[in-house]
Amino acid sequence: MLLLLKPDIVYNAQDRPDNLKIFRLKCCNFGYRSLFTAMHEKGITALLPFISLNLQVMLGGLRKLAPVLSAKSSASKNGLFLAARGGRQLTTSANDNDASSTDENTKGYRKKILRKHDREIIQRTRANNEKHEMKAKALGLEWRTVCATVLHRYPMITPANEPWEDDMVDLEDKMTEKQQDWLAEQLGGSNADFVGNENPTFDEIVAAMPFEPASRTSQADIDHDTRSTQRKMDKSAFLLVKRNRGEHAWQFPQGKLNEAKDGDSGRNAAERIIDRAVGKVNRYFISNAPIGHLCYAYPPDIQEQRGQYGAKVYFWRCQLITGTIKLETRLYKDYAWVARDELGEFVEDEETKAFLSAVLPH
Repeated sequence: MLLLLKPDIVYNAQDRPDNLKIFRLKCCNFGYRSLFTAMHEKGITALLPFISLNLQVMLGGLRKLAPVLSAKSSASKNGLFLAARGGRQLTTSANDNDASSTDENTKGYRKKILRKHDREIIQRTRANNEKHEMKAKALGLEWRTVCATVLHRYPMITPANEPWEDDMVDLEDKMTEKQQDWLAEQLGGSNADFVGNENPTFDEIVAAMPFEPASRTSQADIDHDTRSTQRKMDKSAFLLVKRNRGEHAWQFPQGKLNEAKDGDSGRNAAERIIDRAVGKVNRYFISNAPIGHLCYAYPPDIQEQRGQYGAKVYFWRCQLITGTIKLETRLYKDYAWVARDELGEFVEDEETKAFLSAVLPH
């Protein structure tokens, strides 16, 4: 009888040497020597039902997680599209040449990387920008080029588990428990000395620490202090500033491209604008290229006054390393560190809100 001890090792139980007493197979918390000595006495073939039981428990857990997995994926006629970052379309055809699809770009392929410009928000933003371009051309008006800087404070602690992650941990615990129960039953009546599961619990580990772990909720969260970088520590936070005006006051630090100071470099303008708005903080620009841009039209009176149709706003993202915000009070009267899911409380325009929610990281 053949027994699979490891994925790459097949052992013939009938040909094993008589002096082989211990089989090094890590499967549970029992002591290796006593466990596998007893396995040798009772016959190595007893592990086959153990493997079967392991698969049954695992499949049972996967059935429990099926609603979560199905919520994150959607079936298509010829494949399964995985709704994840950089999603892929996997065809279910057994033959690559037999794959049929109404999409000419995916015909004959088993995998396809979902292009960023195929996303709905990108398509909608592009259509909105093209609409404004046509109106500006019809009116014979130019655009103002505006550069905005997204100062990004990265997450400071690990995020909390999703519900499906907690379910997976519970499943693994149940699998381990089933394995131990089955092995204990198979080794019953032998002279094996069992080593029980003596691992400390989470509460016991915390109690044994020489210090008290900090809370995941900071004092800034309790006080609703939006000026503190210590809030929303498990999420990305972005700096918004409030202009000295009534409507559409909250925005990222921004200003027009000044060719005399910046040349033709939008990155230079973004650096100058963030330094002017918050002082010389230690920051790192992740790219010379913007992460996206938006077009919007000025009110008719502003169009007539400036001779410009509207503004094209280009967004550059930079990482906050260290530093204290020193707000430029002649232009701004307040600032706030906000998470991506809080943008709706500050940004009034729905199109801008949807665009930023799509391009900003978690």
